[in-house]
Amino acid sequence: MYEDTKIVENDLFMKEFKIYKQIKSFDDLKKLNQCVFLDNLDPNLFNAIELNLNSLNEEDLKTSGLRPFNEIKCYELKSNPGLLVIPNPFENGYQRFLIKKCLYEYHDPPNKTNLDLHMKRDGNLWTNALKCQNFGEFNKLRWTTIGYHYDWTNKVYNELDYTDPPVDVAELSRVIAALIGYKNYKPEAGIINYYHLNSTLSAHQDHSEKNMNAPLISISLGSSAVFLIGTTTKTEKPVSLLLRSGDVVIMSEKARLAYHAVPKILADPEIDNFFQQNNEMCQSRKWYVSDQEWNNFYNYIKINRINLNIRQVNNND
Repeated sequence: MYEDTKIVENDLFMKEFKIYKQIKSFDDLKKLNQCVFLDNLDPNLFNAIELNLNSLNEEDLKTSGLRPFNEIKCYELKSNPGLLVIPNPFENGYQRFLIKKCLYEYHDPPNKTNLDLHMKRDGNLWTNALKCQNFGEFNKLRWTTIGYHYDWTNKVYNELDYTDPPVDVAELSRVIAALIGYKNYKPEAGIINYYHLNSTLSAHQDHSEKNMNAPLISISLGSSAVFLIGTTTKTEKPVSLLLRSGDVVIMSEKARLAYHAVPKILADPEIDNFFQQNNEMCQSRKWYVSDQEWNNFYNYIKINRINLNIRQVNNND
Protein backbone atom coordinates (compact mmCIF):
# COMPACT_ATOMS: atom_id res chain seq x y z
CA MET A 1 0.00 0.00 0.00
CA TYR A 2 2.63 2.55 1.07
CA GLU A 3 6.35 2.16 0.44
CA ASP A 4 8.88 3.89 2.67
CA THR A 5 10.31 6.91 0.95
CA LYS A 6 13.99 6.87 -0.01
CA ILE A 7 16.55 9.61 0.47
CA VAL A 8 17.88 10.76 -2.90
CA GLU A 9 20.25 13.49 -4.04
CA ASN A 10 18.76 16.64 -5.52
CA ASP A 11 15.43 15.81 -3.89
CA LEU A 12 13.19 18.48 -5.44
CA PHE A 13 10.14 16.69 -4.09
CA MET A 14 11.25 17.19 -0.50
CA LYS A 15 12.08 20.84 -1.16
CA GLU A 16 8.48 21.45 -2.25
CA PHE A 17 7.21 19.42 0.69
CA LYS A 18 9.08 21.66 3.14
CA ILE A 19 7.76 24.83 1.47
CA TYR A 20 4.14 23.76 1.74
CA LYS A 21 4.55 22.38 5.24
CA GLN A 22 5.36 25.90 6.45
CA ILE A 23 2.25 27.65 5.16
CA LYS A 24 -0.38 28.66 7.69
CA SER A 25 -3.50 29.61 5.75
CA PHE A 26 -5.30 29.80 2.43
CA ASP A 27 -3.86 33.29 1.98
CA ASP A 28 -0.33 31.91 2.28
CA LEU A 29 -1.19 29.24 -0.26
CA LYS A 30 -2.55 31.76 -2.75
CA LYS A 31 0.57 33.92 -2.42
CA LEU A 32 2.68 31.00 -3.67
CA ASN A 33 0.59 31.19 -6.85
CA GLN A 34 1.43 27.69 -8.03
CA CYS A 35 -1.10 25.38 -6.37
CA VAL A 36 -3.96 24.13 -8.55
CA PHE A 37 -7.40 24.74 -7.02
CA LEU A 38 -9.60 22.04 -8.52
CA ASP A 39 -12.85 23.90 -7.92
CA ASN A 40 -11.58 26.79 -10.03
CA LEU A 41 -9.40 24.90 -12.48
CA ASP A 42 -8.55 26.76 -15.67
CA PRO A 43 -7.40 24.07 -18.16
CA ASN A 44 -5.49 26.63 -20.21
CA LEU A 45 -3.65 28.07 -17.22
CA PHE A 46 -2.71 24.72 -15.72
CA ASN A 47 -2.15 22.85 -18.97
CA ALA A 48 -4.95 20.36 -18.36
CA ILE A 49 -7.16 18.45 -20.77
CA GLU A 50 -10.88 17.97 -20.15
CA LEU A 51 -11.65 14.31 -20.78
CA ASN A 52 -14.75 12.78 -22.32
CA LEU A 53 -16.29 10.47 -19.76
CA ASN A 54 -18.11 7.25 -20.52
CA SER A 55 -21.84 7.75 -20.36
CA LEU A 56 -23.55 5.78 -17.58
CA ASN A 57 -27.12 5.16 -16.51
CA GLU A 58 -28.30 8.24 -14.60
CA GLU A 59 -29.86 6.02 -11.94
CA ASP A 60 -26.46 4.42 -11.23
CA LEU A 61 -24.98 7.88 -10.77
CA LYS A 62 -27.81 8.98 -8.49
CA THR A 63 -27.65 5.82 -6.38
CA SER A 64 -23.91 6.39 -5.89
CA GLY A 65 -24.47 9.97 -4.77
CA LEU A 66 -23.08 11.51 -7.96
CA ARG A 67 -24.45 14.43 -9.92
CA PRO A 68 -26.02 14.04 -13.37
CA PHE A 69 -23.55 13.02 -16.06
CA ASN A 70 -23.45 16.43 -17.76
CA GLU A 71 -22.43 18.12 -14.48
CA ILE A 72 -19.34 15.99 -13.83
CA LYS A 73 -16.01 17.30 -15.14
CA CYS A 74 -12.79 15.30 -15.35
CA TYR A 75 -9.35 16.65 -16.23
CA GLU A 76 -5.96 15.11 -16.94
CA LEU A 77 -2.86 17.13 -16.13
CA LYS A 78 -0.49 17.13 -19.10
CA SER A 79 2.46 17.38 -16.72
CA ASN A 80 1.42 14.08 -15.13
CA PRO A 81 -0.10 11.71 -17.71
CA GLY A 82 -2.61 9.41 -16.05
CA LEU A 83 -3.32 11.82 -13.18
CA LEU A 84 -7.04 12.55 -13.37
CA VAL A 85 -8.93 15.00 -11.18
CA ILE A 86 -12.68 15.33 -10.74
CA PRO A 87 -13.72 18.49 -8.85
CA ASN A 88 -16.45 17.60 -6.34
CA PRO A 89 -18.88 15.40 -8.34
CA PHE A 90 -21.24 14.69 -5.45
CA GLU A 91 -24.90 15.54 -5.04
CA ASN A 92 -25.71 17.96 -2.23
CA GLY A 93 -25.88 16.00 1.01
CA TYR A 94 -23.94 12.92 -0.06
CA GLN A 95 -20.69 14.06 1.54
CA ARG A 96 -22.50 14.13 4.87
CA PHE A 97 -23.34 10.45 4.39
CA LEU A 98 -19.76 9.44 3.53
CA ILE A 99 -18.36 11.39 6.48
CA LYS A 100 -20.90 9.81 8.84
CA LYS A 101 -19.94 6.34 7.60
CA CYS A 102 -16.20 7.01 7.99
CA LEU A 103 -16.60 8.40 11.51
CA TYR A 104 -19.26 6.07 12.83
CA GLU A 105 -19.09 2.77 10.99
CA TYR A 106 -16.19 1.94 8.66
CA HIS A 107 -13.63 1.56 11.48
CA ASP A 108 -15.70 -1.06 13.32
CA PRO A 109 -14.32 -4.63 13.52
CA PRO A 110 -13.52 -6.74 11.62
CA ASN A 111 -11.94 -3.78 9.80
CA LYS A 112 -8.46 -2.98 11.13
CA THR A 113 -7.18 0.28 12.62
CA ASN A 114 -3.90 1.61 13.98
CA LEU A 115 -5.43 1.42 17.46
CA ASP A 116 -5.76 -2.36 17.47
CA LEU A 117 -2.15 -2.96 18.53
CA HIS A 118 -2.50 -0.69 21.56
CA MET A 119 -6.02 -1.17 22.90
CA LYS A 120 -8.93 -3.56 22.98
CA ARG A 121 -11.93 -1.84 21.52
CA ASP A 122 -15.00 -1.88 23.71
CA GLY A 123 -17.95 -0.65 21.69
CA ASN A 124 -18.07 1.88 18.88
CA LEU A 125 -15.30 4.49 18.97
CA TRP A 126 -17.52 7.37 17.86
CA THR A 127 -20.41 6.49 20.17
CA ASN A 128 -18.04 6.21 23.14
CA ALA A 129 -16.49 9.58 22.32
CA LEU A 130 -19.89 11.30 22.19
CA LYS A 131 -21.10 9.55 25.33
CA CYS A 132 -18.05 10.61 27.35
CA GLN A 133 -17.60 13.94 25.59
CA ASN A 134 -13.98 12.88 25.27
CA PHE A 135 -12.44 12.57 21.83
CA GLY A 136 -8.97 11.77 23.14
CA GLU A 137 -9.08 8.12 22.09
CA PHE A 138 -10.94 8.80 18.86
CA ASN A 139 -8.39 11.41 17.83
CA LYS A 140 -5.70 8.72 18.04
CA LEU A 141 -7.39 7.00 15.09
CA ARG A 142 -5.12 7.48 12.09
CA TRP A 143 -6.23 4.83 9.63
CA THR A 144 -8.68 2.06 8.91
CA THR A 145 -8.11 -0.67 6.32
CA ILE A 146 -10.94 -2.27 4.38
CA GLY A 147 -11.08 -5.23 1.98
CA TYR A 148 -7.74 -7.06 1.93
CA HIS A 149 -6.03 -5.86 5.10
CA TYR A 150 -2.49 -4.62 4.74
CA ASP A 151 0.46 -6.10 6.61
CA TRP A 152 2.39 -2.92 7.43
CA THR A 153 5.45 -4.82 8.66
CA ASN A 154 6.00 -6.93 5.56
CA LYS A 155 4.31 -4.43 3.18
CA VAL A 156 2.02 -6.98 1.59
CA TYR A 157 -1.69 -7.68 1.56
CA ASN A 158 -2.77 -10.58 3.71
CA GLU A 159 -4.94 -12.61 1.36
CA LEU A 160 -6.19 -14.68 4.29
CA ASP A 161 -7.41 -11.56 6.09
CA TYR A 162 -10.25 -10.07 4.10
CA THR A 163 -13.38 -8.11 4.93
CA ASP A 164 -15.88 -7.17 2.24
CA PRO A 165 -15.47 -3.44 1.50
CA PRO A 166 -18.48 -1.34 2.52
CA VAL A 167 -21.18 -1.67 -0.14
CA ASP A 168 -21.45 2.09 -0.64
CA VAL A 169 -17.70 2.51 -1.11
CA ALA A 170 -17.49 -0.43 -3.48
CA GLU A 171 -20.35 0.78 -5.65
CA LEU A 172 -19.12 4.38 -5.71
CA SER A 173 -15.60 3.35 -6.76
CA ARG A 174 -16.94 1.02 -9.46
CA VAL A 175 -19.05 3.84 -10.93
CA ILE A 176 -16.15 6.33 -10.86
CA ALA A 177 -13.88 3.75 -12.52
CA ALA A 178 -16.50 3.06 -15.19
CA LEU A 179 -16.77 6.78 -15.95
CA ILE A 180 -13.09 6.84 -16.92
CA GLY A 181 -13.21 3.58 -18.89
CA TYR A 182 -12.45 0.84 -16.33
CA LYS A 183 -15.65 -1.18 -16.58
CA ASN A 184 -14.23 -4.32 -14.92
CA TYR A 185 -12.80 -2.54 -11.89
CA LYS A 186 -12.85 -4.59 -8.67
CA PRO A 187 -12.68 -2.59 -5.41
CA GLU A 188 -10.72 -5.03 -3.24
CA ALA A 189 -8.83 -2.98 -0.67
CA GLY A 190 -8.54 0.48 0.69
CA ILE A 191 -7.46 2.72 3.50
CA ILE A 192 -9.30 5.53 5.23
CA ASN A 193 -6.88 8.11 6.60
CA TYR A 194 -7.88 10.48 9.41
CA TYR A 195 -5.81 13.67 9.37
CA HIS A 196 -5.58 16.48 11.93
CA LEU A 197 -4.50 20.01 11.03
CA ASN A 198 -0.91 19.20 12.01
CA SER A 199 -0.80 15.88 10.12
CA THR A 200 1.40 15.15 7.13
CA LEU A 201 1.99 12.18 4.83
CA SER A 202 5.53 11.81 3.51
CA ALA A 203 6.46 11.07 -0.10
CA HIS A 204 5.76 7.48 -1.07
CA GLN A 205 4.70 5.17 -3.89
CA ASP A 206 1.85 2.66 -3.84
CA HIS A 207 3.04 -0.55 -5.46
CA SER A 208 2.03 -3.42 -3.20
CA GLU A 209 -0.89 -4.38 -5.43
CA LYS A 210 -0.47 -7.20 -7.96
CA ASN A 211 -2.56 -5.24 -10.43
CA MET A 212 -0.78 -2.00 -11.29
CA ASN A 213 -2.99 -1.26 -14.29
CA ALA A 214 -6.18 -0.58 -12.36
CA PRO A 215 -6.45 2.99 -11.04
CA LEU A 216 -6.15 4.15 -7.44
CA ILE A 217 -9.22 6.26 -6.54
CA SER A 218 -8.94 8.83 -3.75
CA ILE A 219 -11.74 10.96 -2.25
CA SER A 220 -11.15 13.95 0.03
CA LEU A 221 -13.62 14.87 2.77
CA GLY A 222 -13.61 17.73 5.28
CA SER A 223 -10.69 20.09 5.75
CA SER A 224 -8.51 20.82 2.72
CA ALA A 225 -5.14 19.32 1.88
CA VAL A 226 -2.19 20.28 -0.26
CA PHE A 227 -1.42 17.22 -2.36
CA LEU A 228 1.92 16.85 -4.11
CA ILE A 229 2.39 14.40 -6.96
CA GLY A 230 5.47 13.97 -9.11
CA THR A 231 6.84 11.13 -11.18
CA THR A 232 8.63 7.87 -10.39
CA THR A 233 11.66 9.85 -9.20
CA LYS A 234 11.94 12.47 -6.47
CA THR A 235 14.47 14.48 -8.46
CA GLU A 236 11.64 16.15 -10.41
CA LYS A 237 9.52 18.96 -8.99
CA PRO A 238 6.01 17.75 -8.11
CA VAL A 239 2.72 19.38 -9.05
CA SER A 240 0.74 20.80 -6.13
CA LEU A 241 -3.05 20.48 -5.91
CA LEU A 242 -5.42 21.87 -3.32
CA LEU A 243 -7.91 19.13 -2.54
CA ARG A 244 -11.14 20.36 -0.98
CA SER A 245 -14.02 18.35 0.37
CA GLY A 246 -15.51 16.13 -2.32
CA ASP A 247 -12.61 16.34 -4.77
CA VAL A 248 -11.58 13.07 -6.40
CA VAL A 249 -8.05 12.21 -7.55
CA ILE A 250 -7.38 9.17 -9.73
CA MET A 251 -3.89 7.82 -10.26
CA SER A 252 -3.79 5.69 -13.40
CA GLU A 253 -1.35 4.63 -16.11
CA LYS A 254 2.01 6.42 -15.67
CA ALA A 255 0.78 8.29 -12.59
CA ARG A 256 -0.07 5.04 -10.80
CA LEU A 257 3.54 4.69 -9.56
CA ALA A 258 4.20 8.38 -8.98
CA TYR A 259 5.58 9.67 -5.70
CA HIS A 260 2.91 11.61 -3.82
CA ALA A 261 2.55 13.25 -0.42
CA VAL A 262 0.44 15.53 1.79
CA PRO A 263 2.56 18.25 3.41
CA LYS A 264 -0.29 20.38 4.77
CA ILE A 265 -3.87 20.19 6.05
CA LEU A 266 -5.75 23.49 6.12
CA ALA A 267 -9.01 24.50 7.78
CA ASP A 268 -11.18 25.61 4.86
CA PRO A 269 -12.89 29.02 5.29
CA GLU A 270 -15.63 27.91 2.89
CA ILE A 271 -16.18 24.43 4.34
CA ASP A 272 -19.88 25.02 5.06
CA ASN A 273 -20.57 25.24 1.33
CA PHE A 274 -19.66 21.59 0.79
CA PHE A 275 -22.25 20.18 3.17
CA GLN A 276 -25.40 22.03 2.18
CA GLN A 277 -28.33 19.82 1.29
CA ASN A 278 -31.82 20.11 -0.07
CA ASN A 279 -33.64 18.49 2.85
CA GLU A 280 -36.85 17.87 0.92
CA MET A 281 -34.93 16.01 -1.81
CA CYS A 282 -32.49 14.21 0.49
CA GLN A 283 -35.07 12.86 2.93
CA SER A 284 -36.28 10.41 0.30
CA ARG A 285 -32.80 8.89 -0.06
CA LYS A 286 -30.98 6.32 2.04
CA TRP A 287 -28.06 8.67 2.55
CA TYR A 288 -29.97 11.47 4.24
CA VAL A 289 -28.29 12.88 7.37
CA SER A 290 -30.43 15.37 9.29
CA ASP A 291 -29.05 18.73 10.44
CA GLN A 292 -29.33 17.65 14.09
CA GLU A 293 -27.40 14.40 13.52
CA TRP A 294 -24.88 16.15 11.29
CA ASN A 295 -23.84 18.67 13.94
CA ASN A 296 -21.46 16.33 15.81
CA PHE A 297 -19.85 15.06 12.61
CA TYR A 298 -19.43 18.65 11.42
CA ASN A 299 -17.61 19.68 14.59
CA TYR A 300 -15.02 17.00 13.82
CA ILE A 301 -14.68 17.48 10.09
CA LYS A 302 -14.25 21.26 10.14
CA ILE A 303 -10.85 20.77 11.82
CA ASN A 304 -9.92 17.35 10.41
CA ARG A 305 -9.67 15.67 7.03
CA ILE A 306 -10.69 12.21 5.89
CA ASN A 307 -9.16 10.60 2.83
CA LEU A 308 -11.00 7.58 1.49
CA ASN A 309 -9.09 5.63 -1.14
CA ILE A 310 -9.74 2.32 -2.84
CA ARG A 311 -7.73 0.11 -5.15
CA GLN A 312 -7.87 -3.23 -6.98
CA VAL A 313 -5.34 -5.69 -5.62
CA ASN A 314 -5.50 -8.69 -7.95
CA ASN A 315 -5.47 -9.07 -11.70
CA ASN A 316 -8.77 -9.68 -13.46
CA ASP A 317 -9.56 -13.33 -14.11
